[in-house]
Amino acid sequence: MSTLAMLVLFAFFLLACAEAADLDVREDVLGERVRAGLHDEECLDTCSNATSPPNMCACDTSCHVRGDCCADLVFGVKESEPRLRCVFSSGKRLMTVASCPASWNESETRLVCEQGKTRNASYLQDIPVYSERSGVFYRNAYCALCNGDVEHLSRWSVLLDCVPDSVANALRNGTASSVGYSAGTKNLAVRVGRQRGSCRIAVKEILSDDFYDVYNMSKCTLPPVRKCPATYKDDVIRTKCESYTAVVYDPSKLQRYRNYHCALCNGRTAETLECKPGEETFDSRFHEFGQSYAIVMDFSQWDF
Repeated sequence: MSTLAMLVLFAFFLLACAEAADLDVREDVLGERVRAGLHDEECLDTCSNATSPPNMCACDTSCHVRGDCCADLVFGVKESEPRLRCVFSSGKRLMTVASCPASWNESETRLVCEQGKTRNASYLQDIPVYSERSGVFYRNAYCALCNGDVEHLSRWSVLLDCVPDSVANALRNGTASSVGYSAGTKNLAVRVGRQRGSCRIAVKEILSDDFYDVYNMSKCTLPPVRKCPATYKDDVIRTKCESYTAVVYDPSKLQRYRNYHCALCNGRTAETLECKPGEETFDSRFHEFGQSYAIVMDFSQWDF
């Protein structure tokens, strides 16, 4: 046998060993959930079972975009944050573009588009926008800006539901002492003299009952927790959390996790988890949204 033929055979041998090792690691990681006691007929997390499609991950060609491929399609690859993200706004779930392209260099716009500020935040970071030119929803106007799609954004009617009523009056006539925004509650915090109040925010067009029909959209699923806390010390669990998708659900927290290991590093145990997705709950207040103040937001007048 020639030297070249021997090298080719050796290369195939190394490849087979690597694939076998990867298979062993993958099966061991998936098996940890089972050994922890989290297993029943609803725990389906592979694409290889033709008779029982998975409910904890996905096998379609778009799963790479969403970042929810099953482990037997993608394993051990640290996926980037999905470019598309499901956001909750005005009582609706909508799929939005929620990141800037890699070529975008301005860091402040990228920060507000992809993460939002926690200090000195503006309510604009949580108002989705719609491009009439491309037919795309963006997480906010900053995401539309860094994606070069701001020339034909729809006009929104932004509604404020304020308590007490004097807060709305102060906003209307310009006598409010201060107005701030809480990224945590997504409410405006308003002060009128010594009186404090708050306003919930909604977009009239998104709040509408026929929103999904008008914009030809379907409800999307809010994303699971995909990472361990920065303070988490176990790098082995962290790596497993970031290596595969097999979504589990904690009904006590109404929270989904990318996989069993992401749930572990976020303080959950197998006893509190389920494989079925769970019924998502939403803020029922939006069904009874009062309008005490309205703003017409015309993005064409913005100086981007």
